[in-house]
Amino acid sequence: MLASVHGATRLGLDQELCLLLARAGLGEDAVAAVRLRGAGRDYGVILPTRRTWRHSQLRSLVHAVGVRAIAGGHRVLIVPPDDVQREPRLANAHHIFQRKLVPSCGDLDLVARHIEVLGGEASLATCEAALASPLAEERIFGLVFAGHLEIDLSIVLTDRSVVRLRQPGWTFDWAALGWRLLRSDGDDPVASSEAAAASRRR
Repeated sequence: MLASVHGATRLGLDQELCLLLARAGLGEDAVAAVRLRGAGRDYGVILPTRRTWRHSQLRSLVHAVGVRAIAGGHRVLIVPPDDVQREPRLANAHHIFQRKLVPSCGDLDLVARHIEVLGGEASLATCEAALASPLAEERIFGLVFAGHLEIDLSIVLTDRSVVRLRQPGWTFDWAALGWRLLRSDGDDPVASSEAAAASRRR
């Protein structure tokens, strides 16, 4: 859901990754694997549970499966549970996903003109006023979900939340979520970033 609100399309479970994980002894209680599409490419996203992530041996198994999948030609990400469950980002994504409605014809033009008049960004409340509809917020969330608008999900959503237009030529990028592809050389980008963060805290 989090990736979907940022512009990716969920394609369901990644059956091939699930099979590889199961063969390594990692069942549904230890890890999940979903397939997402972004910028015209398919990705396998491995989602370990907290228990799996904190257990060094299980975490190494997850990483080994990811590297094996890459060797088979797949694009793979391994996402730590804390990254998925980070608040208020996750709650905001849930809110947008659950309340979104398919926008009406002309909604994007009305909101885009309003944002452009205000210099490139506008509050959620004034965007709702531009649509002048009892379901304006839900339709704006539909525009966000469709990739036409963006809202910073790292801050609690309010009437004052800033809404911007997606830039022309915008394509989905995992960097928007702070997630990185597993590399073919076997290097763990999550472990590298965790080590760098620990070094900065010293």
